[in-house]
Amino acid sequence: MSDSKAVVRCDDALSYERLAASWQPGFAFPVMTGPSLTRYENVLRSEGVVELPAVISASWPGVVVSMGDPVAHAAAGLLASATSRPHHRADSTSLYGVLDDFEAVPVALVATAGDTARLGDWPGIRHPRFGLVTSRTAESLSCLIYRTLTLHSRAVADDIAVIHPTAVGADHADAVAMDELRPLLQRPGRALQVLSHGRECCLVLVDGLVCGRGTAAPPAGADLAARRRMPPCLRGEGCWRQELGDEDRIAASSIDVQLAFLQTCDSIAVGNNAHPLSVGVALGFMEGTTVAVVGTVGFHIAQRPLFDDLAGAIRGGARLGEAVELLNAAGEANREFTRFGLLGDPSLQIDLSQSRSAHRRHSAVQRAEPADEELSAQQVILGRLRSLLSLQLPMDELRLGEVERALRRGLLSRGDRQIDTLREVRQNIDEIQAAAVQELVREIHGTWWGFFGSNARAFRQVSSTPVNCPACRCDSAVRVELTHRLPVDLTIFTVHCQRCGDLSSSTSASTDFAVDADHVVYAPRLQDSELTCTLISERDRPTHGQAGFVFVAGGIGDLPQGRSRPVSVGPHGTQRERWRFRLGEHVQAAEHYAVVASLIEGEYRCSNVFVNTLPGS
Repeated sequence: MSDSKAVVRCDDALSYERLAASWQPGFAFPVMTGPSLTRYENVLRSEGVVELPAVISASWPGVVVSMGDPVAHAAAGLLASATSRPHHRADSTSLYGVLDDFEAVPVALVATAGDTARLGDWPGIRHPRFGLVTSRTAESLSCLIYRTLTLHSRAVADDIAVIHPTAVGADHADAVAMDELRPLLQRPGRALQVLSHGRECCLVLVDGLVCGRGTAAPPAGADLAARRRMPPCLRGEGCWRQELGDEDRIAASSIDVQLAFLQTCDSIAVGNNAHPLSVGVALGFMEGTTVAVVGTVGFHIAQRPLFDDLAGAIRGGARLGEAVELLNAAGEANREFTRFGLLGDPSLQIDLSQSRSAHRRHSAVQRAEPADEELSAQQVILGRLRSLLSLQLPMDELRLGEVERALRRGLLSRGDRQIDTLREVRQNIDEIQAAAVQELVREIHGTWWGFFGSNARAFRQVSSTPVNCPACRCDSAVRVELTHRLPVDLTIFTVHCQRCGDLSSSTSASTDFAVDADHVVYAPRLQDSELTCTLISERDRPTHGQAGFVFVAGGIGDLPQGRSRPVSVGPHGTQRERWRFRLGEHVQAAEHYAVVASLIEGEYRCSNVFVNTLPGS
């Protein structure tokens, strides 16, 4: 961006103060050089603005007050002159008297964050239409004044609503998680609305956070043993959200929005800050391209999203300070635990003439509904799989946990991200089931395996029901129900015949799906033989899983290796699976014990097969 006649760049505080003292409307506006001005230039360039825009003088209501640093007094003088307001200087001892004197009009206090913190409290508590025009450094403060006065030059942009998935209004949000928010921040925003959990240092999302510092690295020269409250990042211990990586944090200063509306605890923390100012999330926004932050002072109990109340007041003609005053008055009338504060000029008018993201929100919600239901179904399957760990089923518990976490994030997502998560979860469940059955087949082949393993005494019988034996067709069998003695959501159903022995075991009480196998097979040596199992589904949707056939301790008796494969049954369908095998000449002519094992939608079933070896012809 080329140098503009509208702006004069100042390399140091003294030149800025000198030029500010003599500035008049129509002159080139002084701005200190540094990262804030560079960031603003880059944003304007991306919107097609070739030169830095001129400050256009206007007439705004209220007064401008300055305190502390000489640069703050200079910046306040510029703001007052450009908006035809009187400028009053104050110090920490006289400030509250000045606020009382001008109780009837908006007051913009221009001060560095450090000078304001020395007050020991949020100064807005003394004035209903108060705004703190502040930033962490003199350079960023001078640029904030310039951005405020050139807001008219910004391009038309969308609003972004970020609402925690458990909060009221989440169904109408543009994003409920970081994965959804990140792509929305690739372009400029007009207003960012956040309703979520928060701390002074961050806005908390389920899968990430917006960071006031922008980094988890310790600052240079940090006093790691300082006896004061501070987040662990300032002590060299990284982010308090230890599960997050660097890619899961977004710096507040990098988010290009004109107005940030933060319904999160402790979002306005200047003067009332418990932690160092370097971590404040609202100050992080003010270091970027934001001109105003409306946020909660202290602890906040959110009854509902309030951005529309703020926007409605502004559309009705209220300036920012008056709109915040109306929010606080409504909160007091309703006895809500809410107090809002304003970083920015209370006399500023922001164009919130209409919502610019309602259509996108509506379409995202429509797409999310079926995925919600499907993810909930997958959550049930994952719960079944986890319960099988009590049976020592050879399953990758670490990967299972990863899929469970991904699913929880998916339930809190919307749109494409939720659909992608559903696809990923389904694939991972298929792979977990396949790997578990493959390993189970290997174990069964090499050991004298039993369904309960060494855990039989962990279960107790709760019922026994007479049934017809599926093998001999006699009324000599019982269906026994056993539950785990510990608070584990796991029930076993076994079928035992007095004549035929143990026939099947299952973790499923479902009557709408069954795996039926031939319980008795006759297999000549040196000839191809076949076992058939039938999958029968009365369910309204396709059913997928993994099944295998294997001889128990087959490796000891020279019996063939077991095999497993994916299985699938359509809605109200039947699928026959045939397992072919060939017994060698050294296989003993005896009755060998085999198993058809399956994991289908987290339901674990084993059917026992008695393979009777016949001498070859």
